[in-house]
Amino acid sequence: MNASPPLHSPSSLPEKKSGCGCCAGGCGTLFVAGLALLALLVFGGWWVYGLALDSITSFEPVTLQLEPVSDAQFAAANEKLMQVRSATASHESVTVAFTAADLNALIARHPDFEEMKGRVHVAMADSLLTLDLSVPLAAVPLPRLKHRWFNGQAIFGMAYSDGNFSFNLRSLGANGRKVPDSFFQGLTSAFDDSFNEGFDKSRQKNARSDEFWNDVKSIGVLDDQLIVTTKGNEGA
Repeated sequence: MNASPPLHSPSSLPEKKSGCGCCAGGCGTLFVAGLALLALLVFGGWWVYGLALDSITSFEPVTLQLEPVSDAQFAAANEKLMQVRSATASHESVTVAFTAADLNALIARHPDFEEMKGRVHVAMADSLLTLDLSVPLAAVPLPRLKHRWFNGQAIFGMAYSDGNFSFNLRSLGANGRKVPDSFFQGLTSAFDDSFNEGFDKSRQKNARSDEFWNDVKSIGVLDDQLIVTTKGNEGA
């Protein structure tokens, strides 16, 4: 189940494509919106809801700084992304490993990740994904969130297979406060269901995104890499 990069030359900027739009800003925002929704609902009651709202959300975003990205670093990360996209388009089977540096380079400089720029920073270790986030909560269907932001950190295991994501939430904190570990007990299944429902709706709105995901076999975090495997002829 959130960068002020250096300027780049026109030759290093790829043509904007929509084939993987959902795996860029859309899914990141969807994930955090789901986290915030569960975090607020678990407390229950209007008065307690208000306290929770003030504790884990903010009226202003923060700008997350990424490490400077060189042309060579961006080119290497973009080549991996294009390898995955090419494989899904031609129904070829490939396995591509993205490091946290690759993902941060794409967020910093790739136009398809523009919505995540300055809002998401990625780290990976011990087969866990750590996201530092600053994302708007206007899409969360709860009162008083239209102008609120989630500025925090989420640590989790993640896997994608057979068209569904599954998450193993380990830590969630915002505004200097950490959500108690007991919060996660019994909520994993509910969060997975909520996220996958939103993910399916997002795919249905974008035919090219849906086509891309139909050819992705699996995604998972192993050690300090995000491993993406495409289906090949199996998905044709």
